[in-house]
Amino acid sequence: MKRNLTRHQRHGVTLIEMLIVIAIMGILAAILLPTLGAIRKASQEAGMALEIKGLAEAIEEYKTTYGDYPPDGSNIVVFQRHIQVAFPRIAPAELTNLINLIDLKDGNGNSTGRTIIDPAEALVFFLGGFSDDPRFPFTGEGGPLSPVRRNALFDFAAGKLTQSTTTINLGTPANPILIPLSSDEENLFGQPPSNNDIFPAYIPSASDTPFVYLDHRTYMPRPIYSFNQRLVPPAQYPPVGSSFAQGGMNSGYVRAYRSDQQRQSTAEDVFPYRWHGERTFQLICAGTDNNLGDPLPLLDSNGNPQYKQYPSNKLFSEGDESNITSFSQSTLEGGQ
Repeated sequence: MKRNLTRHQRHGVTLIEMLIVIAIMGILAAILLPTLGAIRKASQEAGMALEIKGLAEAIEEYKTTYGDYPPDGSNIVVFQRHIQVAFPRIAPAELTNLINLIDLKDGNGNSTGRTIIDPAEALVFFLGGFSDDPRFPFTGEGGPLSPVRRNALFDFAAGKLTQSTTTINLGTPANPILIPLSSDEENLFGQPPSNNDIFPAYIPSASDTPFVYLDHRTYMPRPIYSFNQRLVPPAQYPPVGSSFAQGGMNSGYVRAYRSDQQRQSTAEDVFPYRWHGERTFQLICAGTDNNLGDPLPLLDSNGNPQYKQYPSNKLFSEGDESNITSFSQSTLEGGQ
């Protein structure tokens, strides 16, 4: 008996079909990758904005606890007055030793009116906890000049603090007090800190540039906080006289931002617009591009003061637009 067999032929994928599939995949990738990149960037920015909110809440808690906002380290007069208010029972030697430790000298060994604690390091110094001993809040157990800190107002992630594994002895050979050195100034000067920097900064979750804290008292030079009859420069980061050594990774400078809300000029402050955080503070993060913004001279070509303003974004650079702050919902690029 003769049977008819149905022949099933198996076709392989032709070159043309393969090229079509590859083309389709390329088109989908071209559509999806920028979208995924934008989603990832937005998620990172949201995370940094959340960290700024947490830091701001901790600063307000600090003010409630110690009766004053912490200084940003840019003016030693402000710093010393604050310590006397926040720690009224401090031992005179404790205050003297601290001021001597942080006093920033010039090349001739003279005080500059600033401290070696910069506006990034000030956050960790003041929010990281102090000793329960009211006479020795810094060198006492749990203070910033003791081996282990306690009573922190903010939960600093250990991996995001610029602490190295190298330590320095602030005590004596018989009674050593080993404090880890900080590594943040390697980005500023391109070498291990020559001044034995022991004050770490705090790095955002998706950036390599530390959070910056600016105290309202030092947004601009003020006669009330002058040092040896000289005005101290306004707070900025990196500090006056320094810059990022690794410009490809971290770049720019930041000072306090003005708003677009008009104000009455005064003899001390002739600029006709209010500050953001006028009587409080500003927290600033460089964002995912690690660029704080192009430097801006204090005076324009006519000798008039000039400041960057938000939300009009006056005098902004691309670096400013990517910054995330305590006075904005997200990045500053959404200004008007």
